[in-house]
Amino acid sequence: MRACKRTKVRHERHQKHSPYLPRCSPCHAYCQSDLFDKEQQLNKTRVSLEEQQAKVAAISTDLFSLETNINASMAWFKVNAQLPTANIHLLDIFKTRMISDCVDGSELNLACISYLMANTAFNIHYRTDPQSTGKADFLQSVEQTIESQWGDCEDYSLLFKAELNYARQAQHGLSIVTFAGGGNGDFRVYPKESIPLSGSDSYWYVPNAHKIQLGSLDSINAYVICFRADSQNGHCTVALSQNRIENSGQIQLLAGAQVFESQTGQYLGTVGNEYTVCSSNDCLYQARAIMLVISDSDLYKFENGEWTSYSDYLARVNAARQELSAPNGA
Repeated sequence: MRACKRTKVRHERHQKHSPYLPRCSPCHAYCQSDLFDKEQQLNKTRVSLEEQQAKVAAISTDLFSLETNINASMAWFKVNAQLPTANIHLLDIFKTRMISDCVDGSELNLACISYLMANTAFNIHYRTDPQSTGKADFLQSVEQTIESQWGDCEDYSLLFKAELNYARQAQHGLSIVTFAGGGNGDFRVYPKESIPLSGSDSYWYVPNAHKIQLGSLDSINAYVICFRADSQNGHCTVALSQNRIENSGQIQLLAGAQVFESQTGQYLGTVGNEYTVCSSNDCLYQARAIMLVISDSDLYKFENGEWTSYSDYLARVNAARQELSAPNGA
């Protein structure tokens, strides 16, 4: 019994000090639990990262789509800054007559161009958008205006701007003339003054008017401008400026621009005197306060107290894309 007991004691002591005793069993259980928690956190992080990546991808897609639409809009204005190159019926005849009939010496008569638009090849007449398309406001392309032979004030103005750009390319060194009211004579519209007339010949003229010089066509930039004509109606026409506007921050460079009526060619005044450029929301209720401008490549609009344009939106999109692609903390 004693030997057995001693043996049992030895065995217990041996087991107590044996290196094979699972002494780290409690630690192993703790490590397993901690590892499980870490895996759970990692999975949550992975899911969150995937969600964020999906959001970034969706935003990138939206920005790309927005950029595409903005570029398409700006391209539209560039195309419609020129007369169409398509084979439109009588377009070539109009181009030829605009130079041959409306240029007298080195002077380009704006009233003559308006006359040709309404009475010759184009035969374009005024019609409001609701009458034509059923839409409250619709800006036609230059080609649509020519083919349909109708348009409202902004359509007339967009077409007239394209005609001036064509005349500049067709013949250099032209000076622009038109008529203003308040004179003792007649202003010849068509045919040009250098063509002698007999007593039986008829011609078109503006009574009680005088000729006014608007500067060199080579150095002038044409803009469509839109403003409130009265408390109920807006109106669009053309302004001729020596300054080139390339972003909304330069819109005040319209100051000093000469304004004429695209439907008649009549001189209307200057920006800064008879017309103003919007600079606060108060101008939205003022007559002849310009709130929209169309250049050869962009559209500028005054809203929410500031001027914005497609080029501004494009710059914001590009900035957002750069911020989105930048590393964290950059």
